[in-house]
Amino acid sequence: MSFRRCAGLAALVVAAASVQPAVAPAGAGDECGAIGAPPAGNVVVASGTVTCADAMAVVNRYLSEFSVAPDGAWIRFDGWDCWTPSAGEAMVNGFGTECSRGGDNIQIRG
Repeated sequence: MSFRRCAGLAALVVAAASVQPAVAPAGAGDECGAIGAPPAGNVVVASGTVTCADAMAVVNRYLSEFSVAPDGAWIRFDGWDCWTPSAGEAMVNGFGTECSRGGDNIQIRG
């Protein structure tokens, strides 16, 4: 193999190794963005490895489709269990909404 071909192949391998996945999962504690709907705050991946795009989609769906659920009532959809505690519970827990699925946990912290 010629030197030029080896150098080109080496450059290709280095470039491929440095490419990040198109949608990287968020890590525990990562903030995914603000949400204005009550309860307002920041969407945080509290545990697990869910992407920020998925975390925001789950929270937005829960808040838009199930906003009439009474305080403390768990709602299940697409494998996610979500709830919004009462104002007093939210102060104690440190979050306004929580959604869990397996090891993934998403919270709105404000």
